[in-house]
Amino acid sequence: MNWKQIISDLSDRGYTQPKLAEACGCGQATISDMATGKTKSPRYEVGAKLLKILEGMPQTSVVQLQGEQGVSNG
Repeated sequence: MNWKQIISDLSDRGYTQPKLAEACGCGQATISDMATGKTKSPRYEVGAKLLKILEGMPQTSVVQLQGEQGVSNG
């Protein structure tokens, strides 16, 4: 999986790294590491949530995603 490209695509759609981290239940540093290529294999849960945001809800804000999907921060 090319996480750098996925994070870039989400950023192009207006998702910030802090909001992605919040929606995925991880730290912003994790998203940053994925965006720079430092992390190539994130936890399954983080990757699955990012893909769900990218593929299933391209026009939905991360805040809406949290409310609708019951994503928690911890």
